[in-house]
Amino acid sequence: MADYILGCGSTVDLNEAHLKERNIEVLPFHFRLGDKDYNDDFGKSISYKELYAEMAKGVPAKTSQTTAGEYEEAFTPILEKGLDIVHVTLSSGISGSYESCLIAKKTLEEKFPGRKVYVVDSLCASSGYG
Repeated sequence: MADYILGCGSTVDLNEAHLKERNIEVLPFHFRLGDKDYNDDFGKSISYKELYAEMAKGVPAKTSQTTAGEYEEAFTPILEKGLDIVHVTLSSGISGSYESCLIAKKTLEEKFPGRKVYVVDSLCASSGYG
């Protein structure tokens, strides 16, 4: 295996500093709060305090996974640098993110035949996955 980048989804529920210290690339999941969309980005686009206050008021919140296209967009520059990717996803039992990542893997390995994308189904959620 060539040099590689380790990645995961933001659903690992670890803090940004912990992940940066270990050079782990994080792809955000998304959520909708009321009628506005956000990335799960460590509270940058909306503070956790504001998020929970809105939810406590009854504002509806829904989550959504990273799409195959978003995986491709994030992984392409890494593969172009000649690096492989090991990406750990949220459990396939509760999310389609594993399947989306597999779709991106197939497309990208055809586009970059010398590179490998390893997709690991964590079979876990939240900090257990982290």
